[in-house]
Formats: sequence, structure tokens, C-alpha cells
Amino acid sequence: MGRSKVVFFTNSTSQFSLPVLQSLVEDDRLEVSRVIFYDTVAASRGRLLSVIKQHGLRKTTRKVIGLVANKVRTKLLGKRTAEDEIRYTRQLTETLNIPYSIVKSANDPDVVKLVREQNVDFLLASSFNQILKAPMLETARVDAINIHMSLLP
Repeated sequence: MGRSKVVFFTNSTSQFSLPVLQSLVEDDRLEVSRVIFYDTVAASRGRLLSVIKQHGLRKTTRKVIGLVANKVRTKLLGKRTAEDEIRYTRQLTETLNIPYSIVKSANDPDVVKLVREQNVDFLLASSFNQILKAPMLETARVDAINIHMSLLP
């Protein structure tokens, strides 16, 4: 029996999803064929107040400072590849050369087509802020799974 193919949906700066992606990659039964990141910059543009309300000023400020510091560090030191320096899912994706896309909507017909072309068994979402609709869910041969870090109502 071959390896099950997975498309992973997440936020490019998620620290919660990092161990999830690491586990997927390390599992010999799975192949991560693509990672879909939602475009947090485009999604947040013009919504700073709502982002602060949702996550709080302290967390938003820490996240922005962390992203800026990471960009500056990368520019100064060049592309980092040491696994122990990886802090975000996008860094791991780039280090392991896993194909990825940054999208505004996972339900966009072009994104659905891209995922369908991957011919995957599973869709797995973690720290992903969009609801996957029927056309996207139907791209998986087996099922879609959402990992959520808190209880849902």
C-alpha cells in the first residue's frame, strides 16, 4: 500500500501548526503534497482594529515584531536552513522544499482545481481561518480533518 497524500491548510506564521506539519512530514505513511497558506497580510490589510480586537494588542504587537525581526534576520544572515531555528510553518515548508501556495480564499475555484490536481487522500487544516466548502472538501478521496486547539461550541 502506498503513502497517503495530504494537503495541509494553515497560517504561514502559526507556531501551533508547526509540530503538526513536522509530524506529517516525519510519518512514513504520509506524503505532504502541498501546503496552502492563507494570505494573512492581504486578509489583515485595512482590518488592523478588528485583528487587535480579536487577538489583543499585546499578541498582535508580538506577532508583528516577530515577523519583522524574522525578515530582518533573514536579510542580514541569508536564508536560514538549520532545523532548530525554524519557528513557523512556512519556514519548515521552504526548508523541506514542499510546494506551497499563499491564497486569499481556499474556496477560490483556481485553488480547488490546484488541490484536485494533487489527487490527495486527505485535507488537513490547522490554524486555518476559513471554512472549507463542499467543492474543496470533495477534492479529498478519503476525508478532511480539522485540528483545533480549543473546544468548539
